[in-house]
Amino acid sequence: MQTPRLCVDVRVAQEHRFIGLMAQEGIDQLVAGQGEDRHDRWLSRQRMVLLSHTEQIFSGQIKRHDTTHSVNPTLWNRFWEYYFLHEAKITAFHRFRPADCLGTVPSLSTLTTLLPPLKQLPKTMPTNSNLPYVVASQRDKRFLVSKYTVDSEQIAVIQPSARRYIHFKEAPCRENATQFTVLADRPSANVHTLIDILKERNPKASIKLIKTHSLKETSPEQWHEVLSKTAVLFYLIDQPFDWPLLALEAFYWNIPVVYSATHHYLIETLGDNPLLVTKYLVESPPIDALDVHTRCAKRDLENHGAFEPYGMAHQYQDAFRRYFPELVGRPATDEPSSCSEMNMGSNPCPGNAQNKD
Repeated sequence: MQTPRLCVDVRVAQEHRFIGLMAQEGIDQLVAGQGEDRHDRWLSRQRMVLLSHTEQIFSGQIKRHDTTHSVNPTLWNRFWEYYFLHEAKITAFHRFRPADCLGTVPSLSTLTTLLPPLKQLPKTMPTNSNLPYVVASQRDKRFLVSKYTVDSEQIAVIQPSARRYIHFKEAPCRENATQFTVLADRPSANVHTLIDILKERNPKASIKLIKTHSLKETSPEQWHEVLSKTAVLFYLIDQPFDWPLLALEAFYWNIPVVYSATHHYLIETLGDNPLLVTKYLVESPPIDALDVHTRCAKRDLENHGAFEPYGMAHQYQDAFRRYFPELVGRPATDEPSSCSEMNMGSNPCPGNAQNKD
């Protein structure tokens, strides 16, 4: 009997830093949570292998296969991915993908965590019975059902949680923070109008526009430095399937976050809130009032598990049990005693940290 083996594709974390934050944190929580009571045996017995790029660094030790191939669904990349999954004898495949980079569906059971599209939403999405999806909110789920006719039973909702580093790092020192940081996924007319209004109302404040496609300050140290200068964060991401980890970190440290009225997760979690950008533009509340609303929003987010250090890891384990029953409940009769026993024909073992295509 073949040992069940899960491959988790986290290459997007290296290729697209902003939307790939979810992939990086998701796998870091799974690996770091190995000592938790809810940790599954298949993970502790090293039945998981990462599909990654050489430059990527993860917390903890885990088998990995490094490749130069991109998640961009070209014909060559898709062929290589199919070959790798087949030769490595992977039982189940979990991939983090932008919504417009899904490509063809592998023949094995494949769980896809949807991320915002790189350019625009696709006209269609695969609806195969062996292709369940993971999204960040019930609104994302309803969007998948209504626009792409995906079966609701094939969609798991996992509540986002901030990166774990917030529990080990002091809050940013913001004594002289006067910067209005505007984080936007594209430089639309609405974004520029907002910036003009901010300049008019706050002539002494500095305004920093950060476009997500060119955002480089994504490491904990870099984002912590950005927040130390930030009086108010304007989180103007309105694409479906966004995982607002950077916004959650600002909320955790009681930094006001004014967010888009169309952001699925934040609207669903915080409701009709004074922190909505539409209300902010009408009411123009002072910073003191924003601070009060932010503390209230933080309590709501905390009640939804947004600051649980292993929140996403536990939910992913539940999703794996639901969609990959072959990974649990079966004895490991042929568990390899070393990495070299994994059969890839004449190729090196995909679990070896030095293995490359």
